[in-house]
Amino acid sequence: GLLTLLGNLEYDQGNIEQAISFYERSLVLLPKDARLWKFLGLAYQEANDFGKAISSYETALTFEPRSETALNLLAMALFDQAVRPDTPTAHTEAEGGDSGEGATGEEIPKLDERPAAAEDEASALKRRIAATQRSVELLHECLKVNPANFQAKVHLAQVRYSREEWEEAISLYREIVAHYPDDLMAHHNLGSAYLGAGKLESASERFRHVLDEDPTADLAYLNLCQTLIRQNDPQGALGVFKDCIYSVPDNVQTHAQCAMLLMKMSHKMQRDRAAKLAAKAAATAAAGSAAGSAASDSGPGAEGAGEHGDGGEEDVFDLEGEVTKAYSKFLEENPDSQAAFNYLWGEDSEPPAWRFLLLIGVFGVMTALLVYAVWHTYQDRHGGSGSQ
Repeated sequence: GLLTLLGNLEYDQGNIEQAISFYERSLVLLPKDARLWKFLGLAYQEANDFGKAISSYETALTFEPRSETALNLLAMALFDQAVRPDTPTAHTEAEGGDSGEGATGEEIPKLDERPAAAEDEASALKRRIAATQRSVELLHECLKVNPANFQAKVHLAQVRYSREEWEEAISLYREIVAHYPDDLMAHHNLGSAYLGAGKLESASERFRHVLDEDPTADLAYLNLCQTLIRQNDPQGALGVFKDCIYSVPDNVQTHAQCAMLLMKMSHKMQRDRAAKLAAKAAATAAAGSAAGSAASDSGPGAEGAGEHGDGGEEDVFDLEGEVTKAYSKFLEENPDSQAAFNYLWGEDSEPPAWRFLLLIGVFGVMTALLVYAVWHTYQDRHGGSGSQ
């Protein structure tokens, strides 16, 4: 009807409150119209009112129990509400509102009530698990109605991934990639599922495929860097970092995230090397204090270990220094990039000397201009008073 059409127009223009008003007025005339209930649910979901959105989708399903759209929408509304626990639910709206209560409809615990707060967090986690489980069930029901509904498969893969059900997510994403081979996000999500499952070679293959097709896919650089670090490949991870900073020169956040991963790996390498050196020193001391034949018997073995140590060259690889060197070179070659601008004006503990010189120069110019302006104003006033 006309009211529904007006509601759709308001929704398309982003006027969600007006759209809700038109849909509700239309439902007064057509209370059993499942399509209208779905429209109303979408509007409430757009307004982040997940409680009313869920209620609307459930009402739609009472009139169309096999509606693929309603099953899909209800499943994802439950999922979105579960991963965004600060959003209101139908239950909390009746009890909580804006009366100083938490998102769960319960009073926000004070600092001296930490056991109660921990219990609330556990309850919230249980609710999220239950909500995502219901999402899984609804999406399976949708796929029973139509096994070829790939939107439901995409949503189901997303929910499985969030629940860390890696094998199920991998199976779904592989099917999605086979159906949409040009969808780079599907390839990336498959790589992320492989990474979560610890299948690092497969994850690396997916992320590299994404970057081959789109060298500006910043998230793929970050995940590939993480994958190579987990494979204990500092040289490879450093290479990905270098590719990243030149391929997406203005994405400072991704630069920083990759660099942070590499710095953590560098510190771990340093700790491991220190532990190996300490163990070797302890073994040498023990061998030196042993008596007679025991010491002589252990000598050749100790020498062999020193000559054929495991990964000595890799241990001394200065990953942190290489990261710093690579980024310094990048900033020199790209002085006009957003990264260089942020580096120049961002907050850090030990800025390089040239930044101080530049700031001093800018301050000097501004001071000179200010002095000139004051002097010019004084001259105008003095000259004016003299002429009178």
